[in-house]
Amino acid sequence: MQESGWLLTIMEFMSLLFIFVVGAYGWLETLCQEIHRRGPESAPDFVTVGSADGGTGAAPGALIDSMGLPLRESLPLIIDLLESITRCANASG
Repeated sequence: MQESGWLLTIMEFMSLLFIFVVGAYGWLETLCQEIHRRGPESAPDFVTVGSADGGTGAAPGALIDSMGLPLRESLPLIIDLLESITRCANASG
């Protein structure tokens, strides 16, 4: 099973809210490609993109300082990725 396969297997059986903070997004490309390969029934029901800009404040300060990108950097990356995958999907038929 590919690195994101276990998540997609869980998603087949329940509604899923998917929350993540973008640091590196290679794994997200793999996940999106796998969702496209499996079809829309494998897609999460709801996705939230978090950021290094804040949150609940429950994490230790040292961890907060080194986690993720600010939203103004991460959101354009996510939009570009999703638009790229959509273009590829539309081009392939």
